[in-house]
Amino acid sequence: MYFIDVQGTLISDIDKSPIAGSIAFIEYLNAQNIPYMIVTNNTKKPSKVFFEYLNSIGFDISFDKYLDPLMLLETKVAKNAVAAYGAPEFLATLESMGYFLDFVKPQDCSYCY
Repeated sequence: MYFIDVQGTLISDIDKSPIAGSIAFIEYLNAQNIPYMIVTNNTKKPSKVFFEYLNSIGFDISFDKYLDPLMLLETKVAKNAVAAYGAPEFLATLESMGYFLDFVKPQDCSYCY
């Protein structure tokens, strides 16, 4: 099983375009039925949006072969009263996912799943 990072491996950190040979590499893995998982630490875009972007620029990746932190977040953290810190785009993404940001009285993790 290959675990393949996105930024700096499949796409350029500078302009988010495919790195030379990266699309062909994924095509090869698909054609040979070689198991892989695309992993990223992207948290600025909702999971589905970033996944769809990767496919829109030429990658043929199925959603069951894609994993990012926001997907895991939804399985572990309830959406009420979280204190999240990061770039404004990250905070906006959390809010668009239904998380309530509360920097005064965030809930403790006793409510975590």
